[in-house]
Amino acid sequence: MRHAMNWGAVLGLLLIMFSVTLYLLGMSESNAVGLTYGLMIGVICYGIVQRRKHQEGFITYGEGLATGTAIAFFGGIISAFYAFIHMSFIDTEQLARLLVKMEDQLFEQGLPTSQVDMMMGIYEKIFKPVPMFFMTIISSAFTGFIISLIAAAVFKKNDESFEANFK
Repeated sequence: MRHAMNWGAVLGLLLIMFSVTLYLLGMSESNAVGLTYGLMIGVICYGIVQRRKHQEGFITYGEGLATGTAIAFFGGIISAFYAFIHMSFIDTEQLARLLVKMEDQLFEQGLPTSQVDMMMGIYEKIFKPVPMFFMTIISSAFTGFIISLIAAAVFKKNDESFEANFK
């Protein structure tokens, strides 16, 4: 567990540094999701490989899956905490700008005003710092789980020795 917490801290800090960089460059609302996923994939894969190395070069699929998911979960907690602070105290208008952007997109899709109003009512309840905090953690853990499904299969290496069968 400590291994996953350490690599989760690395992931969380990298995600925070990435977010701060985007904010300072005035690109906080850009779609840099691909780079975020790239960071997650890199840290999760490296964390699984390091755990395998720590276990004498062996890791089961389940251990890899659990490690990767836990890394994403702990990284999600750290980045969600930063996002909460950022939305609550630093850039308090970020969520309002996001809601306006979402409303414009709904109208561009040709939805009737009544549907847009209904959907915006739901979005206004969800897109607040506290619900976003929990949604960030859940989405990070889920994304990490999906990434780990593949990474654990790639990096698994079972101990096939005679002694391992009698542990």
